[in-house]
Order: sequence, then structure tokens, then C-alpha cells
Amino acid sequence: MIKIGKADSNINTSSFAWRLHNLRDKHGLSQMQLAKELHTTSSQISRIESRVTEYPSIEIVIEAAKYFHVSTDYLLGITQITSTKSYDISELGLSEESVTRLITRRIDVDILNRLLEHENFPKLCIMIRNYFDDTIAEGIMARNKMIDFAVDQLTDLMTAEPAKRKEIIKDKQFLSLTEIRRE
Repeated sequence: MIKIGKADSNINTSSFAWRLHNLRDKHGLSQMQLAKELHTTSSQISRIESRVTEYPSIEIVIEAAKYFHVSTDYLLGITQITSTKSYDISELGLSEESVTRLITRRIDVDILNRLLEHENFPKLCIMIRNYFDDTIAEGIMARNKMIDFAVDQLTDLMTAEPAKRKEIIKDKQFLSLTEIRRE
């Protein structure tokens, strides 16, 4: 078991031993439970975490990556990013042209990362989808139809109650001003 104390304050958080222990601990697993998941023995997990086994087998690295849904690069200390890096284009939902633009750097990857990581980006995506689907225009047209219907009802009311003509004209003008027209 890895223990961080005064004597071991220089622990390497990029080591496989530390990362395996940390992931096991976060998932609330014992060494025996993890060993069962990785198709090995609890003594092997213990030797890895205590750094007796400095270089674990590739099978254990791959099994741990699959089990914890992290990249082997993360487990081996090559990167700080836990997510797996290799995705099939179809898994990402990107078109071949989009991927080509990313690879050839015709799209500024730094800007794209900032967009994707921004907390309001999902809302912006919904707005963009609505724009391309023309659902906003449909909503505006439906709203305008409701306003037209209300104006028609006010016109009928004006005929039925001429004494309220002045007030009804104001209401009709107000409603007409709230209509949104596409240019």
C-alpha cells in the first residue's frame, strides 16, 4: 500500500504505482477486488503499488486502462489527461472533412479547445442547432400567428363594443409592434 508521509513526501504522482493505487482507492476497491478485475493476483497488485514490481506487464496496464476507463498513457505517466485519446471518427460523430481540418490545422485547435471547455458552449450548440434546423423561425412564425389571431379577435370585439374602440386600437397597435418579422 502506498503511504505518503514525511519520509515519502517526494512521491512520484506520475508513476504507474501511484496512479493505480489512486484509481483503486477512488473506486473503493481492495487489492483483492482489483486483482480479480484485472485477472491477476492481489499479491501482484500489492507488489506493483509498493513498487517492488517496477515494470508491470502490459496485460495489467491494458486491463487497468479498460477497467478504469483511462488511457494507458495516463497510467504510464505520459500524460495528465485521463481520457482515452484514440477514438474512431465515427465515435466522435465528426465528419471526415472536420477531422481533416483538425489534422491539417486549418481549424485553430486552441480556440476549439477553449470553446469545447467553456461552460456555456453546450447552450451555444443548442442555439446553433436551432438556427440550422430553422426551429427558431418556426417558433417566431407560431408566435406571430398567435398575435395575428389576438388582433383579429380585438377587431371583432371593436365591432361588438364600439365604446371601447380607442382602448382596443391601442391594444392592437401594441400587439402589432411585438410581432417579429424576418428580413
